[in-house]
Amino acid sequence: MAKLTKDEIEFVRENSKSMSAKDIGKALRRTEKTVKDVQKLFEHEIAADVSKQQMKEDLYRKYYWPTIKTQFSPAELVFFSDMWVNLLNQFSDLMETEEHQVVDYIRFEILKNRNLTERGRASNRVVEIQGEMERFINKYGPPPYDDDDEAEDWRRLNDETNSHTESYHSRTEEFKKLQERQEALRKTLKANREDRIKQNMDSRYSFQDFIKMLLEEKYRNEQGRMLAIMKEAAEKERKRLSEYHQYADNVIDIPILNSETTEEEDNQEQEKQEYEYEE
Repeated sequence: MAKLTKDEIEFVRENSKSMSAKDIGKALRRTEKTVKDVQKLFEHEIAADVSKQQMKEDLYRKYYWPTIKTQFSPAELVFFSDMWVNLLNQFSDLMETEEHQVVDYIRFEILKNRNLTERGRASNRVVEIQGEMERFINKYGPPPYDDDDEAEDWRRLNDETNSHTESYHSRTEEFKKLQERQEALRKTLKANREDRIKQNMDSRYSFQDFIKMLLEEKYRNEQGRMLAIMKEAAEKERKRLSEYHQYADNVIDIPILNSETTEEEDNQEQEKQEYEYEE
């Protein structure tokens, strides 16, 4: 069966809320199952979007959010909330102190962005002034200048060049300091999390405890149940990967190709041909 085109995938995405899978299949001349397989991919996207939005709303209810709103521009606040979601996905189960460290980490990131923006402006302005100085020399010749107005204009260009060059270098030093402080925060967050995980692992059981548990029938039964669950989960994952999957490059395809999946795909192709024949 031919792969779904980008236009077909986009059609499914745009019309899934207003059309049934059967109607979409008729419009695309695809089987209903194929449409539902593609819709499953979008369900995960919607669930992820809902989760991100919920995390942002939780942030907006924090007692320190009103203060943050006064410190940054609207665009920076959007950046703040997006980065907050990404960091919380990385550092879950944060304690109060760690949560404030995450806030400071994002503050440093925004300050770094401001710094780079101002540094870029200073660098661009130096280039512009150098162009003005070249045109000035072409017009009036090289310095020094006897004419007071020409001398004053040349002095102004020099002063402005020196000012923006100094600003560029000071911004560079400031950026290095911000980077160092942010990196120190990141290491602290990482170390705190690793220590907490290590303490939880160390405090659970000793080697002797594991031996005792293995000798207990209840524990063996529990482990057997867990193995059965893992087997069932592996089978579900195998079935999932035997259906249509959206890769990072937005290509839709079946990850696992074997006799079972290709047979199912042939059945879908036959169903499609029967549908076209009925029409």
